[in-house]
Amino acid sequence: MVDRRTPNVVFPSLSDRVAIITGAGQGLGCGFAKGFAAVGAIAIIAERNGERGEAVAAEIAAAGGKARAITTDVADPASLENMIAVMTRSMARELGRDGITVNAILPGAISTEIQRKTVTPEQKQRIVAMQCIPRPEVPEDLVGTVLFLASDASAFLTGQALTVDGGATHT
Repeated sequence: MVDRRTPNVVFPSLSDRVAIITGAGQGLGCGFAKGFAAVGAIAIIAERNGERGEAVAAEIAAAGGKARAITTDVADPASLENMIAVMTRSMARELGRDGITVNAILPGAISTEIQRKTVTPEQKQRIVAMQCIPRPEVPEDLVGTVLFLASDASAFLTGQALTVDGGATHT
């Protein structure tokens, strides 16, 4: 069986681009960081837990990707300023006069290594049963969507909210 969660599409427009991913030391953010690195982007792991961020950066580097961990607390403006002050030239180049597109991804209930004590096994089963694709959603299920939105392939797509939930909202 082919694992369709791993994109087989090449995104040449992402090569050596800088992608800042907050909360990338675990869960969904970690999946996004690995996805960006896999297509040649430089993943900036903006993570409050410095050790987790460094571990993800090391894992990406070991797989041949480019990544840098920057301890960042998104609730602290000074911490955000420090994180941004680090790829400024890269950010200016990226955003410049090319225009900015803004889109959102609305994921379903994501299964990650983070234990959700407030969600019972029965609730998890009900969530999966509501979906058209009856299996738990994992971070890798969103990577292709994120890469598409970050690439030139979506340069004329803006102001959209894409629901990626295995069809749960269609039932």
